[in-house]
Amino acid sequence: TTAAHVDLPAHSAALGLADDLANEMLAEAAAARMLDLTMPQAGGTFDAVQIHMTLPPMISADAADGQLRVMLGDMLATYTNHGTPLAKAAISAKIDLKITPLTNGTSVAVQLGTPEIHVDLLDDIANATGLDDSSLSNATTAVLGGQIDAISKLLVAIPIPSVAGLQIRDLSLGSDDGYVMVKGTFQ
Repeated sequence: TTAAHVDLPAHSAALGLADDLANEMLAEAAAARMLDLTMPQAGGTFDAVQIHMTLPPMISADAADGQLRVMLGDMLATYTNHGTPLAKAAISAKIDLKITPLTNGTSVAVQLGTPEIHVDLLDDIANATGLDDSSLSNATTAVLGGQIDAISKLLVAIPIPSVAGLQIRDLSLGSDDGYVMVKGTFQ
């Protein structure tokens, strides 16, 4: 499927991006277990949270408003103390994603919004953390939110490569027929 026709001034270009390529890369990273992580927790009744992704993250472009979102579904969190499982939870999250040009026009910033996180404690391991379900859920949300915030700081300035010696400037983003449209001017 191709994006709808877009009229552009001379020396300009537009590219319609489907989310398939990014999602394929995320699926490969998840399959290689690159997205599984262990987060140490100092103090308290557990010393680590091991997060395993049962489904890869997915980037989705909303056809109505062009908003990009990262969907994190069915992550399993196991709370441990010296390797002994104390509790288990299922986590899902939705994060708005924005790509904005920086003032110099040669870089873009990827900004992750405030995550909407849902935590459901599972009963296959009885909660032996000493925390009630609500407190453990809140702690998980805070830790995952902190991790997402740390990732956001790494995505501040991503350089735009030149194409055949031409630099793309004045980037703008929008949507058209469910595609993310990247527009710019060649200089």
